[in-house]
Amino acid sequence: VAALQANTRGLLGSVAADAEAAAAAAAPLAALHTARTNMEAGCATLREAAELSGAFKRVEEVFGAGDLPRVADMLRSMARSLALVGDVPEFREGRSRLAALEDRLQRRVEGRLADALQANASQDVSSLAALLLAVGRYSSLEAAYVASRMPLVAALWDEAAAMLAGGSAAAAAAAAGSGA
Repeated sequence: VAALQANTRGLLGSVAADAEAAAAAAAPLAALHTARTNMEAGCATLREAAELSGAFKRVEEVFGAGDLPRVADMLRSMARSLALVGDVPEFREGRSRLAALEDRLQRRVEGRLADALQANASQDVSSLAALLLAVGRYSSLEAAYVASRMPLVAALWDEAAAMLAGGSAAAAAAAAGSGA
């Protein structure tokens, strides 16, 4: 048994030494992998920046063609690209240009959306709402919905107020007629 224990201890020491040697060999590989990952991320950022320059030009063409779903997709992609390139001097004005393009898309969609909401055209409302949501214009979608429903709410309010006023007048007349 003592020989078996000694043999096991020897094997354990050998495994520990091999593990240390493997860890020492793996450390440079891990550092190399980290460097490669960082370089790939930098390359992707530069690729995004190069594509972004062209995207500002192409989006104008797509606006001219009137393909609003494609415009919304392009603007969403451009926003992601701007987030990646960060503060690259070439794109400092990019955020303001993107916001202007998003405003332009919003103006083009709002009128159609108001008409679709009034007509209860759910398919059109859904597709137009998706365009606004694609560029983060949640508040304008909410405002369009509220504006489309306000006349109905106001009419119901006026009707309820008239019923209450009529009921109060009738009750007052009945009370006056009964001599009470």
